[in-house]
Amino acid sequence: MSSTPPTRTDVVLIHGMWGCGNTLDPVSKPLQEAGYRTFQPTLPHHAPGLSKELRRELGKFGIPAYVAWLRDYLKGLDLAQPPILIGHSMGGLLAQHLAAEVELAGLVLLAPANPAGINCITPWGIVATSNALLHIVTRNPVQRPWRPILNLCLLNDLPAEQRAQWHSSFLLESTQSYKDIVFWFLQPQRPSAVPRDQCQCPVLVLGAAKDHLIRPGVVRRVAKRYPQATLEFMQKRGHMMFLDQDAHEVGARILAWFAEQQL
Repeated sequence: MSSTPPTRTDVVLIHGMWGCGNTLDPVSKPLQEAGYRTFQPTLPHHAPGLSKELRRELGKFGIPAYVAWLRDYLKGLDLAQPPILIGHSMGGLLAQHLAAEVELAGLVLLAPANPAGINCITPWGIVATSNALLHIVTRNPVQRPWRPILNLCLLNDLPAEQRAQWHSSFLLESTQSYKDIVFWFLQPQRPSAVPRDQCQCPVLVLGAAKDHLIRPGVVRRVAKRYPQATLEFMQKRGHMMFLDQDAHEVGARILAWFAEQQL
């Protein structure tokens, strides 16, 4: 949570798999500098050095549990006006769930994970999450990408010498949340399903042309769910589109869209 005076609409940023609230600092910083108050919750048990007990607790969280936790988090903020939600990757899916339930001023989806009904299984996606597939088979409740996968699929847009510095920032994630997103069609309850036509606020969807995890075709299908959406692609970016030396471009585009929507 920042201490920036609330002179504009409040913004809540939701991180993705393997991340924490601070992961989105490069996105929130330019918003704060422009006068927006930002909130960056860290999902439960997203921290380094988890004990075996906490790993088991993390493994209990699927998409519905994360949505419920965030719903309570937003309620606890007790904001005077509906906020803007920004979600990255899995956080983009969680933000879509919340947008179907609560009133928002705006919704920004950065390389958003897909809700049930959209197939996200691609050759690159299989490579990017092969360790998660292994953990499903071995019934390991938590998972994290191997370093070669991080370099190839999540940090592929960064210079080789810069990739290593980000390895330790990727944390353990619930295997169940991965199952809820990727294998939604095998689960009768469709835990990642988002009700259609419930989101009434303006929507910005930013994909990454070099994203090997959430492929551009998946992002396009997500955007089609929202007739009011503006869809754009960051042409030289990968999945972690805000980590390179030009990360300010992501914040700048979000701020420009805020201005367009008078948020």
